[in-house]
Amino acid sequence: MQCLRKGLKKISGGNLETTLPVKSQDEIGSLINAYNIMVYRLKDLQTDLAEAEREAAWKEMAQQVAHEIKNPLTPMKLNLQHLERQISHSDADLSTLKPKIRSLTANIIEQIESLNKIASDFSKFAKPVEQEFEPIEINELVSQIGDLYGSERDIQLQTSIYEQELWVQGVKDELRRVMINLVKNAREAMPNGGRIHLITLYDRKKELVTISVSDTGEGIDEDSREKIFIPNFSTKSSGTGLGLAIAKKIITEHGGQITFQSTVNEGSTFSIILPISNSRKG
Repeated sequence: MQCLRKGLKKISGGNLETTLPVKSQDEIGSLINAYNIMVYRLKDLQTDLAEAEREAAWKEMAQQVAHEIKNPLTPMKLNLQHLERQISHSDADLSTLKPKIRSLTANIIEQIESLNKIASDFSKFAKPVEQEFEPIEINELVSQIGDLYGSERDIQLQTSIYEQELWVQGVKDELRRVMINLVKNAREAMPNGGRIHLITLYDRKKELVTISVSDTGEGIDEDSREKIFIPNFSTKSSGTGLGLAIAKKIITEHGGQITFQSTVNEGSTFSIILPISNSRKG
């Protein structure tokens, strides 16, 4: 009976790996046998559920890819058809059509660039960070991002930099990509202008570096908060919906985490938390 109690305690805690030996043919033996059968069935159900979740996730991803690719392909097709009609049904010299051709080709190039971005985003989400990690000084990187967006109209960008150098191990371009994505999201959350605050901090006790991006924008509603890092979820009308999912993936692969706090109509703060580099501590 003690053996059965231990098994039930394990399964109630989510452990489906342990079955119990049947040592008798009495009622206890029958209970243990029934328990073992239940464990096997639950393990099968767990496997089936995980497989179904993976299939559903990939199905949703495939639908999203098809949808995102179709968006730029449709205007490309229409532009090409229009260009063909212009050339086929015009008796004028081709030189007179040059402005229209130039405008149509520019539109097509723009859509091709959109396709390239879609392909890049999905590819980025599907594969791990492959570059070799190197020491990165976070204050310098954050200052560069601040300088990049410091002249934006209707946006007041402020930086508060930790007084000492903060070194982490990582891929500089990847961390820059995450920070730029957070700043862009902050800008888009303030369509009528506002303030963005970039902050770097260091927790000496935990040896963690924090980079925060705060805005005074619309905030994130309660229903959206649990889904904010889920692939394909986006509160915006455009984009692949992978920006924050990729950001989380990159930070996780750097041994860190990304969190956020938000108040509707007051703003949001996204924080990147990374371990300090053992070789270059501030």
